[in-house]
Amino acid sequence: MKVKKRTILSFVVGISLIVLSLIFTKLQSSSQVKESKDYTQSANNTSSLLSQNLNRQNQHQNKNTINQANVLTKPDSLEKVIYALNETNPEKSALLLDTQTLDNAFALTLSLVKNWSLQTPSAALDWLEAQKNKFSQSEYQILFRALLKNYALQEPEFVFYQFKDLTTPQLWNELIYDISVGWAHKNVYEAWYWLSELEQENINKTTHHGAYIAVMEIYLQEDPIAASQLIMNSENNHLKKQLIPKTALALATIDLHSALNWIESLNNKAWQAAARSALESI
Repeated sequence: MKVKKRTILSFVVGISLIVLSLIFTKLQSSSQVKESKDYTQSANNTSSLLSQNLNRQNQHQNKNTINQANVLTKPDSLEKVIYALNETNPEKSALLLDTQTLDNAFALTLSLVKNWSLQTPSAALDWLEAQKNKFSQSEYQILFRALLKNYALQEPEFVFYQFKDLTTPQLWNELIYDISVGWAHKNVYEAWYWLSELEQENINKTTHHGAYIAVMEIYLQEDPIAASQLIMNSENNHLKKQLIPKTALALATIDLHSALNWIESLNNKAWQAAARSALESI
């Protein structure tokens, strides 16, 4: 009888353990499902937040891009860009001017050709010739003059021999000065000789004299003794009078005593006085 009771008790205990085990397993499974749902929800929330954040960033970037585009398309801002490019990248500036219609096109073009002709004058000239129909005749002459003046400073011989028949007499007389200065910086003796020969042609005397003085001032800086000899051999006393004070100063930079002797050799008291006055300033 005792054995039977023990057997029944063991059976009940076993059943109870099985039931408890099932209950525990169910609770654990339920907890895992909940945790999985919570994790999924959390992941979804995080993804949503990231998506919203990215959208906000994209909207901000798009807004900035739109603002930048609006700023660039404003005429005053575009003009500032072109003026800056005229000095740093004239080719790019030319492309902008080709594709834009601006009220201030003439001033922008004038700035461009002035800067571009200091770098690559031939390219600037080719571009300007293509713009001829965009400007009035008087405006184009101003642009052409500005370009040629810089062209003459860089390639004086080329401008002299190639453009004489392509300019007006007035513009040609103005260019003589720039050609002279440009030539003197390359070879001052050749420039002096060229001017001496040019005097026989139909050149405005005021223009010729101004160019001659500019060339001789450069000559005095490079070789005061040779320049002084050329000046004193000139038959133009008006030019001599203008250059004697500068000649005395140039000679004095080599040797003051020699400069004083040169002044004494002058056969004109007014010239001597002008030369001495110039030396008193040093």
